[in-house]
Amino acid sequence: MDSQRKINHSDAALISDLYLKHKRELSHYIAAKYRCSQAEVEDIVQITFTRFLTLDAPSKIQSARAFLFKTANNIAIDIIRKSKVKEEYSQHTGLIHQREADELGPEEIAESRERLGLIAKAMWNMPSKRRKLLMMNRFDHLSYAEISRRVGLSETVVRRHIAKALVECHEAIFDDKHQSNANQ
Repeated sequence: MDSQRKINHSDAALISDLYLKHKRELSHYIAAKYRCSQAEVEDIVQITFTRFLTLDAPSKIQSARAFLFKTANNIAIDIIRKSKVKEEYSQHTGLIHQREADELGPEEIAESRERLGLIAKAMWNMPSKRRKLLMMNRFDHLSYAEISRRVGLSETVVRRHIAKALVECHEAIFDDKHQSNANQ
């Protein structure tokens, strides 16, 4: 499946026709079956038609409607599964972090705040592109491939920038720690 293939006139007309015929019905089906938000429904429908569009010969599909509904169904299941995994992970890590925070004493809290300040300072001192890539990876949880696609840099360049950014943050913490120990 090549997403960069040229769409011929008949395929474009077919897809346009299918979109007009089935978008509303497909949207209602997904919303009713999976109780998705309107934004999720729109995403699922868009991904469904995009997948249909990337087929080598969409006009050769015997039942385009059945293909669209089956594809939308599979996409919805994938999205819901991923969402549940993320939610369970967030709840689990939230409990762990809460438990850890409850066990921290004033000294550990002060030390953590100091480290956070050092990391923030290191981030603001690095080149803006590097800082942006690090934030996309660590805060937005985007993969190197996704960041690469969004910013138009190669995945290798993205990896190098993020690695350098992490080294700079690490050095900021440990250089300060070594200076503090030397001053004691």
